[in-house]
Amino acid sequence: MRDVTTDKEAEEKIFQEKERLHVTLESIGDGVISTDPEGKVAYLNPVAEKMTGWDEKEAAGKVLNDVLKLLDEKTNKPVNIPIVKWLNQDRRVRLNDPVTLVNRKKTKEFTIELSGSPLRNSKGMVIGAVFVFHNVTKLRTLTKQLSYQATHDALTGLINRREFEVRVKQAIKSAQSEQKNHAMFYVDLDQFKVVNDTCGHHAGDELLKQITGRIKSLLRESDTLARLGGDEFGVLLVGCPVARAAEVAEKIRADVEQYRFPWEDRVFRVGTSIGLVPITLETRDLTELLSAADSACYVAKEGGRNQVHIYKADDKAIAQQQGQMAWMPRIQKALEKGLFELHFQSIIPIKNAKSGRLCGEVLVRMIDEKKKPPEHCIPPNAFIPAAERYQLMPKIDRWVIAKTFDLLSKQKDILKHWEMCSINLSGQSMGDTKLLEYILQGLKKTHLPADVLCFE
Repeated sequence: MRDVTTDKEAEEKIFQEKERLHVTLESIGDGVISTDPEGKVAYLNPVAEKMTGWDEKEAAGKVLNDVLKLLDEKTNKPVNIPIVKWLNQDRRVRLNDPVTLVNRKKTKEFTIELSGSPLRNSKGMVIGAVFVFHNVTKLRTLTKQLSYQATHDALTGLINRREFEVRVKQAIKSAQSEQKNHAMFYVDLDQFKVVNDTCGHHAGDELLKQITGRIKSLLRESDTLARLGGDEFGVLLVGCPVARAAEVAEKIRADVEQYRFPWEDRVFRVGTSIGLVPITLETRDLTELLSAADSACYVAKEGGRNQVHIYKADDKAIAQQQGQMAWMPRIQKALEKGLFELHFQSIIPIKNAKSGRLCGEVLVRMIDEKKKPPEHCIPPNAFIPAAERYQLMPKIDRWVIAKTFDLLSKQKDILKHWEMCSINLSGQSMGDTKLLEYILQGLKKTHLPADVLCFE
């Protein structure tokens, strides 16, 4: 007789291990499929059955790629698992990117991450493989939503400035490396502010959405339309020479011009100012290109609005506008550091002058720190056009007012000899509803007689 107690204990241990493995596979949240060495299905756990739509008994003996139907997430083309290659690996391998799993009846799709490992016996021989796939559908959906929100405008559904600039960079690279011609232009709505201010933001938002639809209808599928902010749009035409781009821009201008926007009991007319820039082998970088488009758009506005201006390297109007842009940081620095200087110009009547009474006007000059007096003074015609364009004149005017008040308050003994001190104001300041209060506070602080001052 032979004692079989040890054998039974071993069998029980093996059974318990199998049962533990079976329960584990049945309970985990990932799909699990095992195959034989030829890649034919031997086992599916409940999650795999549910996601693939295949019953374990029906799937048994089927080729894995027939049960696990996968598609590329981006191209939607079939993805076949390289079973033979994976079986020859001595490690766990996985697909590089998530793929789409389509169930048997093609009624459901899941985004999954798939990995596989070879199964070996005690002698190291491959006896099959185990494939595990994790359902990341919710995570991928959330990721896509976040990605969409990061690259698109919430109101119009168009791509935003950030994504637009990414695509323009790609176009520049293409023009430089492949010598392809592209074009881009800025579209700025004329009179949009009138709609917004008159009827409110809801009306303005609706106008933007309607204009978006009209512009999109005039573009090719391969073209890019973006909302860059406010009432400004960007258009990128890939593989489009400047002459053809000019035709597209003119179509957009003409279409928007004839469009009428009805809101409640009013009807509004808007237009577009468009700045067009070619993207060629000579285009250096994104900053230069966007600056050129902005300048061309500004020239279109300054030229009377509702027109298309095409950027050219030798364009005098563009050169003048870009010169104004270069002045902006200098003016801001002068405001911060007080690099302005007051000059006084006498006003003398040709006849009937009142003896002993002083009349004159206060003028402003900007100071060039790199030069010494008297060459350090920059005349107003050099910096004021830029200050007016970039809405900096109100700040300059307030500096002039404050400085004039301060100087006059320190010379009160000669104020009795003054008949009039005139201070020139810009049109922007004249439209500033808070300027009067600023002047009154200055008079109160310095105790100057108001009847000596004249603002013009």
